[in-house]
Amino acid sequence: GSTFQCTTSIGGGVQGESCSSDSQCASGFVCTLLSGGSGRCREYCRTNSDCSAGRCAFSLAAGIGSCSTSCNPTSSVFTCSNVSDSCYVFSISGGLAEVTDCQPSGFRSPGASCTAVTDCGTDTCAGGFCRDVCPSGNSSSCQGLTCNAVSGWTTYGVCR
Repeated sequence: GSTFQCTTSIGGGVQGESCSSDSQCASGFVCTLLSGGSGRCREYCRTNSDCSAGRCAFSLAAGIGSCSTSCNPTSSVFTCSNVSDSCYVFSISGGLAEVTDCQPSGFRSPGASCTAVTDCGTDTCAGGFCRDVCPSGNSSSCQGLTCNAVSGWTTYGVCR
């Protein structure tokens, strides 16, 4: 299993900032590797209340996780601290629904096949295809498509 120990923090990286090792993150943060091998500093957590924003979404070891980054995937204003990231919304197996997080942007367009949210550009992977995210029940941003509900989601839907 994983071993965790207190170390002196050298870096000042906070939630969502790029990193390649824990030493680049501020005290209370861990460098987690994402798709493509890039890393982001994330707060340690045991429960959602440990996260200053976002949710305790990513398991690191038994009882210890790291926080997602709270962002708005439907906003026209860039909400991620790292310019190479996009705001994604997804569910995590095990019942955690409608998690938002800033992760490295993919390049596939809506309608293209996908296996992970980060395959897609600024949308999400739903049902094996990149889909635009829409405010729940609001089809105005769906370019002629309909905003459909996603099981477990209350804030967002996907355009189909």
